[in-house]
Amino acid sequence: MPLEENTSQGIQALREFSLAIEAGASVGIIGESGAGKTTLAALATGLMKPDSGSIRVDGEELSAPGKTRLRNARIIQLIWQDTAGSVDPRIKAGDIIGEPLSIHGLSGKNEAHDNIAGLLSEVGLPGKLADRYPHELSGGELQRVVIARALAVSPRLLICDEPAASLDAHAKLQVSELLLRLRAERNLALMVIAHDLTLVRRITRELVVMKRGAIVEQGPTEKLTSTPSHPYSQLLIGSDVSGMQAPSPLHAQRSL
Repeated sequence: MPLEENTSQGIQALREFSLAIEAGASVGIIGESGAGKTTLAALATGLMKPDSGSIRVDGEELSAPGKTRLRNARIIQLIWQDTAGSVDPRIKAGDIIGEPLSIHGLSGKNEAHDNIAGLLSEVGLPGKLADRYPHELSGGELQRVVIARALAVSPRLLICDEPAASLDAHAKLQVSELLLRLRAERNLALMVIAHDLTLVRRITRELVVMKRGAIVEQGPTEKLTSTPSHPYSQLLIGSDVSGMQAPSPLHAQRSL
């Protein structure tokens, strides 16, 4: 699943960038604020268009003319860092999960209840939470609801932008284990953008270090975090990137 973007004019958020993610793979993306991580996520999901280059799945270009944002959402889904900001606070959890099912025509009214219940169960939540509003859920519960919403369209790649940044240690561990289980059960590819090296080590097998829109080092997560070879990787990992976190430059948007 190659993701490529190369700009030649204006500000180069990404340059000479090429990344391939296989089905069922888990790739971590780290780098200080401004490295281009969020731009990468926005390009991959079609929220931004590349000035040149392409985003491809099995050789099919997602950014080609005629490829709609709605169609591409069935292939790649994004979990935003600002979980609360990515949902409508006036809509109950069950309707949040059911919304993409309706938009994409994946279930009728008679099937929707069972499908929503099944998705809640898959992410480890009881069915009764379907009737609660976002503010009535804990941070971990809301994160699971958002993950269930993304799973509703059965994507092949799930991009997680700081998936546990606002969670306590226990909820962070639970979300990590959930993502690992979903990857295995669904053969789901994961791209995890994070500053938390502990989280990255737990979830991903491959790691990419970004600086100023380019990849400076890439390799197996365990090896790269233990013995980074590039000076920038050494500095980043040695100082623990969690201290370099900054708010995303893009506002959270619902990705249906």
